[in-house]
Formats: sequence, structure tokens, C-alpha cells
Amino acid sequence: LEQQPMDMLLGLDMLRRHLCILDLQRNVLRIGSTGTETAFLPESQLPECAKNPGAMATEDELNAAIKDSLASTAEPKESDIKAVVEMGFNREEAVRELRASRGNKDQAVAALIAKSLRYTSPSSKQQTSKR
Repeated sequence: LEQQPMDMLLGLDMLRRHLCILDLQRNVLRIGSTGTETAFLPESQLPECAKNPGAMATEDELNAAIKDSLASTAEPKESDIKAVVEMGFNREEAVRELRASRGNKDQAVAALIAKSLRYTSPSSKQQTSKR
């Protein structure tokens, strides 16, 4: 998994925790805890590396992606910042994630939710309950 180029991996525990619904009729993921929806990409819009899990990006592709990412300096819209803040995140986090997601509010919220989660291993739960 470490070698696969992916932005986020949603595990079943995270989907449950945030009351997520995979709506395949409407082709969206609904995050129940925030009311956010994000559409799944059609096959034609998937990057090549997602179509073939064994494929790795070439050095030129990586350099182009880095250049494209650095070129994106547009400030997020105030309405998007406000919407993310209203979901319970602070303004600084909202702005940072909106910049990182190039203004995509759904991606920014998903990233903030992912960062807010803390994984507790089953062994640490058992140790806590023994005390």
C-alpha cells in the first residue's frame, strides 16, 4: 500500500464512525456526520495509476504533478472556508486543507475528518478496561 499513489484510504471503521453511506444508485459517498457528499469518479476520469494498481508514476509525471500543485496558489473562497468552519473545524485548518485540495470543499472536509481520527489498537482498549 505504501507504494500506491493514493490521497486517502477509507477503512470500514472510519466509514462506520462517520455514518458513511455508499450510494451506488446516485454514485456518491455520503458522510453522515457532516452531511457532505462526494461523487465517485467515472472510470474514464481515473488516473492511469488507479486503473492499474501495479502502475507507478514516472519521474516526469511526478515532476509535472509537483509543478502543477505548486502553481495552484489561488486562495480558497470565503464561502467554502465558512462552510468548513461551521462543521466544527478552525479557520486555519479549513484554509490549509482547502488550499491543499485546490478549493475542493469535499476533499478538504474528508482530509480534516481523517486527521481528526485517532486509531486505538484493540490491545490498548483492553489495557484501559483492566485499570
